[in-house]
Amino acid sequence: MIKHLKFIFIFSIIFLFAMLNQIYAKGKKPEKALSASAEVKVNWNIEDGNTINKGHMTLNINGVMELDQAHTKEVKTKEISSFFPFPIYEPQTMIVQYTYVQSLMDKEPGECPPLIAEYIGNGTFSLSNDPNSESRANLYIRKIASMMPGAEQMELLKGMEGFPGDVGFCDYYEFFAAGGATIRGKVRKSDCKYEEDEKDINICQLAVRFKIPDDGKMKGERAWSTKTQTGSPPFTIVVSDLPPLMNQAHFKPENQPGGDVNYSVKWAFGEVDLAFLYIKRKVNGNWEDVEDNEEARNIVVGEKVELKGVVVPKDKDPKKGEWLIDGNNNKNYIKEFKVAGDNTKSELIPLKSEDLKEPVIGFYWYKGENGRAKYAAMVEGRTYSKEVEFTIRKPEYTVDWDSREDNHFGITTGGDPKLCDKWPKENRVDPGYEGKLGEGEVIKGLEYNGILFSCESGSDIPGETQWVQLIDNQQKINTEKEWGGWSSEKGLDRVYP
Repeated sequence: MIKHLKFIFIFSIIFLFAMLNQIYAKGKKPEKALSASAEVKVNWNIEDGNTINKGHMTLNINGVMELDQAHTKEVKTKEISSFFPFPIYEPQTMIVQYTYVQSLMDKEPGECPPLIAEYIGNGTFSLSNDPNSESRANLYIRKIASMMPGAEQMELLKGMEGFPGDVGFCDYYEFFAAGGATIRGKVRKSDCKYEEDEKDINICQLAVRFKIPDDGKMKGERAWSTKTQTGSPPFTIVVSDLPPLMNQAHFKPENQPGGDVNYSVKWAFGEVDLAFLYIKRKVNGNWEDVEDNEEARNIVVGEKVELKGVVVPKDKDPKKGEWLIDGNNNKNYIKEFKVAGDNTKSELIPLKSEDLKEPVIGFYWYKGENGRAKYAAMVEGRTYSKEVEFTIRKPEYTVDWDSREDNHFGITTGGDPKLCDKWPKENRVDPGYEGKLGEGEVIKGLEYNGILFSCESGSDIPGETQWVQLIDNQQKINTEKEWGGWSSEKGLDRVYP
């Protein structure tokens, strides 16, 4: 009889579960975007044999998470209105700021200095929604209790034999964040001297699983300590208040008061009342946030820079704003460089006022050591702005030349045949000046093959070199009556070398 009643109970749960709670069914749709913030602090002072491991780590996670509409399923039935039982949010823009300090010391003095190793580092990185990325995050809303039978039905079920006293299901949220960093430092060698060292640390391994309270506010904080068994502090951190039936430990690492590692976690997820503004740069076809991306902030002179001002959440983005590039002086940069089809004329095109009002802007820095780009936008009557400084790098080259003593002006015929193998082909002049001269015509000038030019790069900036010849032409025009005045022209030789 007892087994029969248990079967009826399971059947009843499934049946009522399928019907769902009609109160939740009439609830509002999930927010399109949520603000997200979390703070993690870890302090440790661990004695392991003759070694003292002491240090601290701080993480600050801030940004906006966007509703993953592709994977957030809407459920519809004939009996009730539609609802969204499991909203999923993914990072739209999320930045992790970290600080890490660690020292390993000898507990007892010896022949060497007591410092065994030291690692210090700080920086930032972005979290994405890519499951294959080492730096990722997600927020899941689980409407479990809202899909369970209502209170009256639960009371009836409790009277049935075999029904557990406390089902323990609840609506809850889960936040996951993961990311690593390389921390540099130094380590003591056997000869008591120090050498540079670095280590990779999974510095961000956080999971938060908590009930959704009646007021719907998803925020909280927890602090605890643990006793490590490995001599190093664990950085995989989990906090939860879910009931035992959902098989969740409230703390990981385990809460052991008076331990040698102390943890503190604060978090908050909620509706985006304010907007966030970011500047992104197009790198290899992808728009990357530049604030935490040193590579994206490094510019080579002459390299095209494409920037985009982005306001999140997307529905608040006005798609227009105002750019300020180096104070808009138009001295260190140009919009583009135009050359006439016959190469006789060129023109530097500056950024115009209408260019500065577009959310996407493109230009070239051609001088200076640093450049600044600022974007401002008006969102719901409030001005938001972001300014980023870029490092402008210039190629460094050493140019040498080897000049023969018998260089002379005369007919350029290709140089001394005995030296042809020494000079690169691109430095040679073929007889007849590329074959464009008529019969009997010659070109007089410096015997180019008599000078060997070489160029060596002194920097790691990628690129190609090209030899060019600048011409400063001065001439007088002879008319039938008299000589005219001197005229001067400067330009780039399009033919030679």
